[in-house]
Amino acid sequence: MRRARQITVILLKVVALVVTLYVVSLLGLRLAGFEFAAVVSDSMTPAIRQGDLVILESVDPDDLSVGSIVRYRNHNQLILHRVGLSGPRVCTEGITATSR
Repeated sequence: MRRARQITVILLKVVALVVTLYVVSLLGLRLAGFEFAAVVSDSMTPAIRQGDLVILESVDPDDLSVGSIVRYRNHNQLILHRVGLSGPRVCTEGITATSR
């Protein structure tokens, strides 16, 4: 019984350490200006799947190119898509839309 208790205590300490490191890393990224978002659709599969957590940063629109993944607002809905065409106007598409 004593051995099982020791193993339980060690496992709880390891879990607490992992959770602490996870929270500290997320807070550090947030303080550095990054945002987080959960993906709610499969339009970007297989690169990004529904339920994935993505890390976002603001960029200058001039730095976008074909293949960049962007998040934008469309009628109060946040969209995460890949840039398909660039130029004076940027066109986006979900990855699965091009593979059908």
